Amino acid sequence: MKKLLWTALSATVFLSSNVAAENSLNAPKLPHGQLVRTVFNDVNICVYRRTPEDIKHLKEKYAESDASLRSQNEEFFIFDCVTPKGCFISFKPKGKAAIEYRNVHENGGLLDECFGLEYDFTGRLFNSKSDSDMNLKIPTHHFDKDGKVIFP
Repeated sequence: MKKLLWTALSATVFLSSNVAAENSLNAPKLPHGQLVRTVFNDVNICVYRRTPEDIKHLKEKYAESDASLRSQNEEFFIFDCVTPKGCFISFKPKGKAAIEYRNVHENGGLLDECFGLEYDFTGRLFNSKSDSDMNLKIPTHHFDKDGKVIFP
């Protein structure tokens, strides 16, 4: 039996739960600007619900390129919580990162504090013009008709 364990993270609150589900996460219940950390089949998965401002900023940032938002549903960014170099990702809302992490501090984003790597809410390294092996990995998933994230 596959189990899904989740914890919700925000800038000021850490909520932990041993709630288990088969292989899905009820994404529509996640508030905008919130990140949920999930363990599914021994893989650390994060689900971030983008704010309308995040979506607008990312669309403007990538408007002149063929780059996508790297998600099946533009509201949700689902990614492997462990970087290609083996560190856990930290979630930093706009203005909440230390000032030395300029891009994440100004725009909000994801941070690999082991190596000082900054990612936007598409999982791309900040200031990267193309897809890179260093971008955050996207796990296999899809959304059902009710908006739940299904991990096969």
